[in-house]
Amino acid sequence: MTTADTAKRLYERGLVDLRSRFDPDVNLVRDPFRPDRHQPHPSLWYAACLSRDGDTTVAEQIIDAALALQDRRADDPHHGNFRWHLEDDVVIDLNACQFVLEALIALPLDRLSVVTRERIAEAAALAFAEAQRLDVHWTYTNIYLLDVHNRILGGEIFDLPDVREQGTERLRAWATRTLELGAPHEFNSPTYAGVDLNCLADIVCRSKSQEARDLALEMEQLVWRHIARYWHAPTRQLSGPHSRAYRRDVVGASGFLKVVLHRVLGDEALLAKTPYYDGPDAEGEVIVAGIGYHCPPDARRCCGRPPRASFAKSSQPRPILNPWLKSRPNSPSARSRGRTGSVVRRSTGR
Repeated sequence: MTTADTAKRLYERGLVDLRSRFDPDVNLVRDPFRPDRHQPHPSLWYAACLSRDGDTTVAEQIIDAALALQDRRADDPHHGNFRWHLEDDVVIDLNACQFVLEALIALPLDRLSVVTRERIAEAAALAFAEAQRLDVHWTYTNIYLLDVHNRILGGEIFDLPDVREQGTERLRAWATRTLELGAPHEFNSPTYAGVDLNCLADIVCRSKSQEARDLALEMEQLVWRHIARYWHAPTRQLSGPHSRAYRRDVVGASGFLKVVLHRVLGDEALLAKTPYYDGPDAEGEVIVAGIGYHCPPDARRCCGRPPRASFAKSSQPRPILNPWLKSRPNSPSARSRGRTGSVVRRSTGR
């Protein structure tokens, strides 16, 4: 399967998911973890899909509904930020402005009306002002890089040179500190490494600045190699220790990083379901489908599929590795380990 095939498949899967959660009564997409609530940023991603497919009427209705969740009260401490859900009374997640900005930057503005484009630009300017006040610390890697991504690309798209330069300077600062450490501060995170890769790869693909593209490429490849060092190919899991991880990311579910890896490697097993997690696991598929990644060959080899195993039978009994079991011959473990019979032994031969 080519990377174009995986991109197409991910886009179609993501579009089906967004369409299934769209609520036409409020023109917003439901939160997959809380279906009784509606969110602005996935709604904007759905609007981007609809715009590209030619349905700009519904897309602009969705954009209006999402932008209505921005706090426009000048005396509010989080003026310019967004409510995480339609059902919230106030801003509760300060990172909302970054997720909404990321989605606004992805909208195909040339397909939208002048009025809608003006509303988007105005909302983006207010959100950038809020991001500047929040001034997230570089150690908060995923949100810091999201801020860098949004400032560089958003500054270019909305013709905000000060915002663009802030993003470039923040990228320089993060790269300097990360190279000194040898790894992102949020190191080896199955939850957030995918966000880091997305931000850096998208800058490489879309920025007009040669400096930003070159530095983002260098750092994207550093993150790829960092992931490759910890990737356990046979189980398709990021081995520990993890700086930050959620349950679904350590029990085999297909989270954000695995979606990115599937985009690069084309390995269907990375999207497989697991019996150890039954919650939503479709994350970022539309986003990932639209980004070109730059995984270096050495990291790609480490993350690739393990060699096909062959199996041979042995007549030797399974050894008892724990001497304590010898004193309990009737225990289930001892009975199981003590049987003479076929033992499956893995070989790396073809």
